[in-house]
Amino acid sequence: MGESKGLHFIHLNVRSFLPKLDEIRILARKTKTATIGITETWLDHIVTDSKIHVDDYSVLRNDRNRQGGGVCVFIREDLAFNPRSDLKQGVLEVVWTEILLQKTVPILVEVC
Repeated sequence: MGESKGLHFIHLNVRSFLPKLDEIRILARKTKTATIGITETWLDHIVTDSKIHVDDYSVLRNDRNRQGGGVCVFIREDLAFNPRSDLKQGVLEVVWTEILLQKTVPILVEVC
């Protein structure tokens, strides 16, 4: 793949994250995208961040249960970011974060 300028963002509705973890790791390695937003993770508190680790990425999560729902966002580790839990309202399954870049306003990212 050729190098392209700018930030790239990916969203996936995976309908159960764990069986697709290897594919997501390959996608992250090949694309080096800024963020990977994932909906329908079907994760709960028993699944630790270390179990879903993707090399060179940090993860923010909002889980529901192993039968449905849940969201997360993987953020490339070379990017500064600020989780924005203050933007969460009600029971909506959402993760907010700001991507912090030099010489520009923050980029607000939401996965819902």
